[in-house]
Amino acid sequence: MAHKIGGNTANARGVGFTVQGLYTKSFPGAGPWTKFLLKRSALARLFVSEKNKKSSGSGLNTAESVDEIDKQWCCRRRIKTRPVDVETISERKNDKNGDHDDEQNQEYETAMFVPGKGLVGGLFWHEADPLKKVIREDRAMLFQSEENYQSLRKNPLFTQCFDGRGDYIEYPSFGEQAIVSGCEVSELAIGDIFQVEECGGKSISTLTVEITAPRKPCYKMNKKHGSKSGAKGIQAFAHHNCRAGWFARVLVGGELRDGMKLIRTSHPHPKWTLPNTVKALYGEGTRLQSNMCSSSWNRSREELQELIDLPQLGEYEWKAEARKLLFQMDGIDVKNISPDLIDAHLDPFRAKLYQFAKQYYMSNSWGAGNALQMFIFFSSACIICSAIFWGHIKV
Repeated sequence: MAHKIGGNTANARGVGFTVQGLYTKSFPGAGPWTKFLLKRSALARLFVSEKNKKSSGSGLNTAESVDEIDKQWCCRRRIKTRPVDVETISERKNDKNGDHDDEQNQEYETAMFVPGKGLVGGLFWHEADPLKKVIREDRAMLFQSEENYQSLRKNPLFTQCFDGRGDYIEYPSFGEQAIVSGCEVSELAIGDIFQVEECGGKSISTLTVEITAPRKPCYKMNKKHGSKSGAKGIQAFAHHNCRAGWFARVLVGGELRDGMKLIRTSHPHPKWTLPNTVKALYGEGTRLQSNMCSSSWNRSREELQELIDLPQLGEYEWKAEARKLLFQMDGIDVKNISPDLIDAHLDPFRAKLYQFAKQYYMSNSWGAGNALQMFIFFSSACIICSAIFWGHIKV
């Protein structure tokens, strides 16, 4: 889908945020072979995740330290980027003689973001999801803000979740690729476009991003922060209060560094702010639905269709959930609908095969007498692995 850079600029100016930290994946505590599998195989990460979800209880295990938990959930390593005020990218490009100090250059890393994949070399879920048929480009970047961190840390319910974690700029805990500061989520809306601000009258980066969805946190947030599950957990609170960050697609690739400021250049859907989007799709149902972070709809069918029709809105957990609700309004059982008609990024064959295999993998009835179950599961696993090696599933 082509996305135009432009739109309503009447209310676009005056909103922006500054990069405080950039991050990539890390695998602390894992051996070389485990790291290789986790980096290369989305399937391995998916089944490890399901196994951990099944075996994990709610809250912090007293036998687990903060450091041990950090090694298991949403591990990130800060990227040491070159300071913006040392030299601009354009000046580096003009250096044809290679006069820069090589030792100084080796101290820094480059955080390059490209359309589709986002952070080069990042291998995040949107790129490695084994059930996708295309890269989930609408989740290419995950932003979190200092304002969100500070709000959560000051909340008496979650103060202990951050004890012993140190500075969140150095040790982020929401799985983000960027921590920014300078704006509140209430100022951001679906489809907002941000570009890197010029420095000294010069363009320092071509990076252009478009907000696609609020971040709906998963159970890993409770585990990462040693929080309770359910309504009193940090996962549910951050979700309903829009404190878990936001996703964006990369429209134009470019480098990003600490200290760079992104300014809003387009604001096409002022109605659909991030908090309003969360409230409409997840915050107006029953108490049980709210506690389970389940989608619901108590507004008109026309407004639901309006939400689905937003071209910038992300598929997973947003358009897909809205489509399910629309099918249900029409009396259609979503179980009878092809998965790719609900989530346009899904491959229907892989999705059905995974659900079939997961049913047996997550079963509590494994035993020596269940040879048929074991045969069915491992046969399914072999099919998936064969698909990976023959190129049907890109990892």
